[in-house]
Amino acid sequence: MRLCLEATTGFERLVTLAGSEPYLAEAAQELMFFSGANPVWHLARNSSLSCVDRGQRGELVAMLIIMHARDTAALREEKRDISVDGFFEALLPIVCYNKLQSLGPYEHRAGEDTHFPDAFKDWRMWFNHVIKVNHEDMIHRDHLWKFLTRVPS
Repeated sequence: MRLCLEATTGFERLVTLAGSEPYLAEAAQELMFFSGANPVWHLARNSSLSCVDRGQRGELVAMLIIMHARDTAALREEKRDISVDGFFEALLPIVCYNKLQSLGPYEHRAGEDTHFPDAFKDWRMWFNHVIKVNHEDMIHRDHLWKFLTRVPS
């Protein structure tokens, strides 16, 4: 499933993105983990995926890494929403994760020098896809609601 964002006259150029619906994303999560499939392997080996844009700087691989960490944390916690700590535990190599546990903020106000686990102890997150933003002025609360609700600009 792809969403068309822009089309030139005569459809010489199409700008599309993959719209991840919650059920589609959860089905992909289960397929990848329970079948032992590797999404990077599928992208490299499947000739019918040649139309998939991998990004100019490897953005697709970065998105796969983030989603893999989210999926791993969700399976460990057996919940859709995951703890911030669980996400980073799944994302980082164990040596880096252990170092993160002892880190506090780089800058802080007096009395707020809290280590990572305490700062995010009760915080949880939920997402099921990554959106690539090409223009930083789009990262604004007015536009973020459009991304969430898919309201046209």
